Amino acid sequence: MKAPAKPLKKAVRAARPGTGGITLNDVARLAGVSAITVSRALNTPAAVSPDTLERVRSAIARSGYVPNLVAGGLASNRSRLVAALVPTIAGPVFLETIQALTDALAEAGCQLMLGQSGYGGAREDALLDAIIGRRPDGIVLTGIMHSAEGRRRLLASGIPGGRNLGHHADTDRHDCGFFP
Repeated sequence: MKAPAKPLKKAVRAARPGTGGITLNDVARLAGVSAITVSRALNTPAAVSPDTLERVRSAIARSGYVPNLVAGGLASNRSRLVAALVPTIAGPVFLETIQALTDALAEAGCQLMLGQSGYGGAREDALLDAIIGRRPDGIVLTGIMHSAEGRRRLLASGIPGGRNLGHHADTDRHDCGFFP
């Protein structure tokens, strides 16, 4: 005779390793508000009262909370990240390009992710794959080495981008081209 079947237990999802940090829910508890209110305070501060905004900011400061930008990027489909590939950071031309990009992106509330590709096509293609997989809001290519396969992947990704075609020291001007 068979033993009676045990009732099925509901699967309990284990926490992922390394996720023991302060969460948005923790901030909400500290501030005495809901998690959606904390989200609004972070993303659209004008949508919450000044008193609530101050309570949320105070809870963030006390707790050391740092928003999970990956989760926010998934929800909004915006990473606020623009990637740039340069052959080298050793030359002054590329340093000027990096600084100009950093400044312009900061004004737009974005960050620069930098990849140094060297002067070989295989390394640039590998970096492009890694960058495209992270889905930045845009990609800037500098230098002259760009493989047909890399261009194909960029176009297929749908990520907007541009190509720095050169710097003219005499006029302090950068020529740029853009791909869709």
